[in-house]
Amino acid sequence: MSIPVIPEDQIQRLAESKIAEACQRHGVTRDALKAEVISDAYEYAKQKLEAEAEQKANPYFLENQRLREELRIAQMQSSALRDAKAPVSTKGEPVELTLDRAIARVGGIGTWNHSMSPDQRLAAVGVNPNEVTASTKAEIAEVFGKGSSVRAAELRRSDPAKYSKLKLIGRTLRLI
Repeated sequence: MSIPVIPEDQIQRLAESKIAEACQRHGVTRDALKAEVISDAYEYAKQKLEAEAEQKANPYFLENQRLREELRIAQMQSSALRDAKAPVSTKGEPVELTLDRAIARVGGIGTWNHSMSPDQRLAAVGVNPNEVTASTKAEIAEVFGKGSSVRAAELRRSDPAKYSKLKLIGRTLRLI
């Protein structure tokens, strides 16, 4: 692999920042430093920037970084799913898992919106993704879609559990 060419201004910025840090840490001025210390700082900066450029050009390094990020996301999702088991109230009754609780458990809205697939979001709210079929989605559209206030009210009155589940699925999949 060839050694990448690093622009001199990048080397100078890094070296000068390291020199400034050292001067501040030791309470001396730049003028008090020996010429060899300054040249060492420039050499360090050059080597560091070259090493970083080589890493970024290495396809194995990039693949490793991608896999590490995927692993981090999978671990967060696994932790969220483990924690998403039906929480229990102080009276021993199961607490209803809401969309807001699920989002908080997976690490926030950023992870929810950008790192999770629809199936992963469904699993995080406690719904088996295999249960959500095209007919379920059609029913959600019928109940909560445009002009469906009467149908939603009837379902809420007749079967509150089904109403809540359909609403949760619809919000999770961004259908409503």
